[in-house]
Order: sequence, then C-alpha cells, then structure tokens
Amino acid sequence: MKVATLALIITGVAIADGFAQTPDPNAPNPGSGHGIQYLPKELKAPVAPAITAEELKRRQAVEKFNGFAAADPVAKGWDLETNSEFVVFDGNVTILPKGAIIHVPDRYKANVVTKMQGNLMLWPEFVARYPGLVARMDVTMEEVTGTTPFKPERLLAERRRNLIIVGVLNGNPITVSRQTITPQTPPVVTR
Repeated sequence: MKVATLALIITGVAIADGFAQTPDPNAPNPGSGHGIQYLPKELKAPVAPAITAEELKRRQAVEKFNGFAAADPVAKGWDLETNSEFVVFDGNVTILPKGAIIHVPDRYKANVVTKMQGNLMLWPEFVARYPGLVARMDVTMEEVTGTTPFKPERLLAERRRNLIIVGVLNGNPITVSRQTITPQTPPVVTR
C-alpha cells in the first residue's frame, strides 16, 4: 500500500511540474511525441525537380566524355622477372629470388641467367633432379638479414663442392644479404 501511494504521489508531482506529457490523441502514432505534425509547414521534401530533355542535352554538351584513360602498356611496380634469377640445365629452368645464389663456380656461370629459358621446373624437383649442378645451403634468419655473417670456413667448404650454392630457409630458396657473404679468398696452404 505504501509503494502504490508513493508512486501515485511521484506521478502527480511530475505531471504538475510538466515532466510527463500526455499523448496527443490526434497524432498518427500516439505516445511517440514526434511526427509529421511537428515539422514546420514551409519545409519542403528533399527532392530535386526532374530534369528536362533540353537541360540534359545542354549538360551533355558542356560535360564532354573523352573516353577512358589509355592503359599504360608498361606494368609498374614489382616485376617477377627483374626480381628473380634463373638456373637452367638440359632445357629446364627453375626460378630463384634475386640474391639466393651464394656461389657460382666458373664452369656453371652460363647456367645462371636473367631471363626465363626453357621449361619451368619447381625448385624441389629441380634440385632433386640435378644434384650435380645445384646444392642447398641451409641459412638462418640472422644470416639472411645480415645480422650474423657466415663463418668463413663454412663458406669455403660449400665453395669447394664446386656446385651452384643456393641459400635456403626451411627448404625454400631465400634472398641472402650480401653483407653476410665474405668474398671468395684463396685457401691458405700450410706446409
């Protein structure tokens, strides 16, 4: 009983102070408090007048369309062929990222080319088919980025194999920083 009396008192006070509105019975959606009847009568709908045929022709004459821009015949940006090296042998070719070849002996210089020549063969198949031509050299991420140089004795041992040496990370060719590769030095002979 006390709760009902208190609610009635609060409602009466709110109505007396103007906080509560009684809905307009003539409004299309009573109780919302907003509707078309609240908009100013001089406000027009946001619609543009329809364009006439003469106006359309005049606009078309002023705004000439000269066609689409011609496509640039030269591709811009990254190009696979310029960012790759190719190793060819027996009519087959494999594609390597530029900088992945660590060493090329003199007798195989003709097998490293800059253009695609022959039938494309994926790297795993190429290295398995021609083990007397190319060899993998496992490299670490530190050696790839140039933070850690190759050990000279490791490079010398790989170069003595007299094969094309390709730097690989997780079995795949990867570009190796030239800072980590020491220039080829003749072996030191001790007596």
